[in-house]
Amino acid sequence: MKKISFLLIALSLSLTLSISAQTVMNQGYIKFEITDLISEDEQMAAMLGMMKGSTNEVYFTKEKSLSVMNMMGGMMKMTMLANMTDNTSMMLFDAMGQKYKIPMSAEDKKANIEKSNQAMGNLEFVFDKEDVKMIAGRKCYKVTIKGSNMEGVEMSAYITESIKAGAEVMQGIDASKMPGFPLEYIVNNGQFSMVFTALEVKDSVDLSVFDVNTKGFKEMTMEEFQSAMGQMGGGMGF
Repeated sequence: MKKISFLLIALSLSLTLSISAQTVMNQGYIKFEITDLISEDEQMAAMLGMMKGSTNEVYFTKEKSLSVMNMMGGMMKMTMLANMTDNTSMMLFDAMGQKYKIPMSAEDKKANIEKSNQAMGNLEFVFDKEDVKMIAGRKCYKVTIKGSNMEGVEMSAYITESIKAGAEVMQGIDASKMPGFPLEYIVNNGQFSMVFTALEVKDSVDLSVFDVNTKGFKEMTMEEFQSAMGQMGGGMGF
């Protein structure tokens, strides 16, 4: 259960200019899907089967972004609504009837970033513009992300400079240090490797998606949420 717990946490954290003649896109919709999950551990490989097909749908404008991650065949759903104007956000967590709403102020987000920075250490971004691929019709090049506290963890992404978005799809990574938006990202922690790839990109967005329904969700702080996840333990694999 500890292994699947680590996997769920890794997935939840995934709740971020032009190299061709493409128009820079600053609003739209991107659908990511787990396109590859590999583990040499038989037990882990069996658990990974539950995660295949998990999606992360990202909607964004200059002022707002919304990420909706569906995992385990719809058994778990995480929604992150961010307001770039005042730097506040709200997370909704829905798993097997347990519904939580976690609002975050600008100060809360700053504290979370500091915790992430401490956990990952000093980050180095290595860009390789010779390593390119087309993803969802956009030309992308590779960036490798290295952290002083990320021993045993490998992270990389393929970014496009034809998309500008404030949405965070790689939690803990300072998007301002990358000149483009990731359309594919890869995480390998030694136990398993996971690849999220953008399968669909649209340059328009229905603004009504940002009117998120919070009815039935219990509001709590991030600390209370983390405590609740710990108490669920055996029932959910946390």
